[in-house]
Amino acid sequence: MEEVKKQEGKTFVENNTSLIIFLFLEVLFFLTFGIIKADSIMRIIGVLLAVVSLPLALPLLRDAKTKIPVLLALGLLFIYGVFTAIAPMISFNNMLTMLSLLFAFVAFFILGLTLARLPEFNVLYALLAILAGVALLVTLSLIITFYAYGFLHIVLLKGKVIYLAGDFYQVSAQVKWLFGFDVRETNLNVASLNIGILLSTVLPIIFYLPKDKTKNKYIKIALIAIAAIAALATILLPLPNVLFYLVPSLILVTIFRFYPKNDKWLKIIGYVFLGVFGFAVFIGFLYAFNVGFIVQAIDAIPLVNRVFAHPYVGVWLKTIREMFVYPMGSIESLEIIGFSRYSYTTENFLLDTLRHSGIVAFLMLAAFILIAGKKLFVYVRSDRDTPLIRSLILSFLITYFVLIAINYPYHQLADLSANTRAIDYFSFARSELWLVSLFLLGYVYLSPVKQSSIEKVAPLINVPELEENAHE
Repeated sequence: MEEVKKQEGKTFVENNTSLIIFLFLEVLFFLTFGIIKADSIMRIIGVLLAVVSLPLALPLLRDAKTKIPVLLALGLLFIYGVFTAIAPMISFNNMLTMLSLLFAFVAFFILGLTLARLPEFNVLYALLAILAGVALLVTLSLIITFYAYGFLHIVLLKGKVIYLAGDFYQVSAQVKWLFGFDVRETNLNVASLNIGILLSTVLPIIFYLPKDKTKNKYIKIALIAIAAIAALATILLPLPNVLFYLVPSLILVTIFRFYPKNDKWLKIIGYVFLGVFGFAVFIGFLYAFNVGFIVQAIDAIPLVNRVFAHPYVGVWLKTIREMFVYPMGSIESLEIIGFSRYSYTTENFLLDTLRHSGIVAFLMLAAFILIAGKKLFVYVRSDRDTPLIRSLILSFLITYFVLIAINYPYHQLADLSANTRAIDYFSFARSELWLVSLFLLGYVYLSPVKQSSIEKVAPLINVPELEENAHE
C-alpha cells in the first residue's frame, strides 16, 4: 500500500525521466555534430528540457547546504546571459537569438545539476554522445579535405594557393569543414579545437580503460575509436601544434592517476599556476594603462618586452585599455597596425567577452569559471564516478578551456574576401561546446567531498515531497 501511494505521488516528470535523459542525449549529439546549424533552435530545446525537469532540481534550492552555491552559480550565469543577449555584437533584429542566449546558459547548467540527481542517469552516455558528435564531424570533414587535397596537405601543399572568383587563399592554411549541410573552407583553428577535444580522451583511456569495470564492450570500442580518430587526424593533416594545448590536462590527469588520494602536488601546482597567472594579469593591466615604472621595467627586459610587443598580445592589451571606453561591449575593430589577421577577436574567450559583452559580463563569467573550476577538482578527488569518467570529464574541460583561452576560432572561414569577413562571426557565447561544458560543470558542481561510496549521493536524489507522501 505504501508503494502504491509512492507511485501515485510522482509527477509526470518523475515518471518520464528516461524520456528526458534520452532527449537531452540527442541534443548533446546534435549540438556537437553541428549538422543542424540552427544553434538558436538547439538552445531553445535545451531551455524547454530544463524547464520540464525543473521540479527535480527544486529540492536543491530547499536544502540549506546546496541553496547558496546553486543560486550563486545560476545568478552569475543569468547576469552573464543578460549582458550577452543585449551586447552590440548580437543582432537586435534576431529576437530568437537574444532569448536563447538569455536563458540557455542557465538552462544547460540546470540540466547538469538535475540529471546528476537521477539514479538512472549515466554520465558516460552523455560523454559518448558529446564525443561521438565531434568525432563524426571531424571524420566527415577530414574525408572531404583528403578527397580535395590528399593527405598531409598542410605540409605538402605549403605555399600553394587556390583562386576563387578573383580572390585566393592558401591551401595549407585551411581545411574543408561541414557547416550544417554545407562544406566551407575554414582556418586551422577550427580543426585544432575539435581534434584537441577528441585527443583529450587519449590519456584517460590509456590509464583507466583496461581496468574499468564497464561490462559493455561497445562503450570501450567507441572510446578507443574516438581516440584513434583524433590521433589519425593529428597525423594525417598534420596538426602537431594541437598537442601543445593538451599539456595542462595531461599533467593533471597524470597527477590524478598516480596520486589519486594525495592533494599535495595538485595544490602546489594549482597555487603556482594561480600565482603566476594572477601576477601576469596584474602586470598586463598596468602595462595596458601605461603605468610608467611597469612599462620601463618591461622594456628593460628584452625577452619580456618582445612578448608584450607582439601584435597578438597587443590586441589583448588594446581590449583591456578600451574596456572603460566601451563598458557595455563594442562592435569596433580591434585591428592594430601591422597585424590585420583578425579584426574583431582576441582569440581568448574571456577577453572576447570583455570586448563584445562588456565589463559586467566579463566579471560574471570570470567568477563563474573560478567557482566551477574549484568544484571540478572537488569532483575529481571524490569517489562519485569511476576514475575513467572523472578523468574524461577533467581532461575534456581543461583542454577545452585552454584551447579557447589561447586560440578560440571566432573567425572560422578561410579569408577569401571582404564579403567572407562580413559574415565570419562565431561568438564564443554561441559556441555549441560552451553549452556542453556548462552541462558538465553543472553535473560536477555538487559533488560530495571525499565520499567513500555512491550511496552518499543518495540525499541529492531523494525528493522530500515524495518521502512525506509515502508516510502519510
